[in-house]
Amino acid sequence: MKKLPLIECPHRIVAAWSQKLPVTGGGYAESVDSSWRESSPASRLIVTQARLAYTFCHCSLLDNANTELSRAASESIRRLMSVFWKPELRGWIHSVDAAGNPEDLTIDTYDQSFGLLALAWDFRVRGAADSRDAARQAYAALAEFAASSGGGYREQRPGGKPAQATAFSGLRRQDPHMHLFEACVAWHACDPSGPWREGAREILRLLREKFRRPDGSLAAYFNDDLEPAPGGAGKIRIVGDHYEWAWLLGQYAKICGDNSVEKDAAGLYAFAEKHGKDKDGLVFSSVDPGGEVLDRNKLLWMQTEMLKAQLAMYEWTHDAAFREAAEKTILLISENYMYTPELFCNKLDADGKPDASPTFTRLLYHFFVAVSEADRVLA
Repeated sequence: MKKLPLIECPHRIVAAWSQKLPVTGGGYAESVDSSWRESSPASRLIVTQARLAYTFCHCSLLDNANTELSRAASESIRRLMSVFWKPELRGWIHSVDAAGNPEDLTIDTYDQSFGLLALAWDFRVRGAADSRDAARQAYAALAEFAASSGGGYREQRPGGKPAQATAFSGLRRQDPHMHLFEACVAWHACDPSGPWREGAREILRLLREKFRRPDGSLAAYFNDDLEPAPGGAGKIRIVGDHYEWAWLLGQYAKICGDNSVEKDAAGLYAFAEKHGKDKDGLVFSSVDPGGEVLDRNKLLWMQTEMLKAQLAMYEWTHDAAFREAAEKTILLISENYMYTPELFCNKLDADGKPDASPTFTRLLYHFFVAVSEADRVLA
């Protein structure tokens, strides 16, 4: 195949991040400017630290001779467990200050999903029982606080202050379930005797019966009974989540041996393709069930999820059209989102102009998975 930017050496990009990211006792900076200077509040969020820990662990397996990557992987996992993990709560707290002192003690389900994902890949790197034991404890604690009606998981443990960054706080979301599905699949790959496959199957059931609507779209917000939220919140369809689910279902099929999900993935992919893309080939942030655009911003992470979905569909079907679509998406990301060979912008605004704000470091997770998948599938 022709050489495409970004996918020739994804591990080198991540290795550069491991060396240049500002870090304190509480973890890595939440955002950086073009000179790699920290440009964000001093708080450190577990979701950012867990995503970076996962990325460094996964990438260290691709380039196991890189000592900087190995160091970043081990240090990020150490901070995850010494700074954010609270054994008495059997979970990771939401945030700490730059020095690592607790700020927000909320045990948030979305956060726990990424803590679990990071530990799964640490377990692949080290094979250490401590990561497996902590993951099983965290998952058991989540199950104990499962929702009493509608199925699925609550947003936070009782008593915590809301941590979700959304205009619709108080509603339930499919998003934490999607990432818990991701974590369960990752853990089943390396701990098949654990509870992970059954956990993934239960969330798959929710996808089919609750999250995906009769029109084939994926609702974002729900009431306590996991019925679509009233008003405008219930009409929101986050385009990137349709693509992300398509790729995750591909992972589930490989690891858990259930090819029935190909039809589910194809349906979600088809909705996003039909309703979620602009004429330039980039993905809008959100639409309504009929395809009316609700948010014209084009977030980087949604483009990376489109790429992953195209790769998943290509692996399933061997249809060259999906391969060509993936190659086009790689070029679109390269041309529209890359500040430098290593740093990217967070989004294009409604006018198609690059966002001027500093790079969110938590987005390296989306970027790395897409680029490494492209390297694996296309190269």
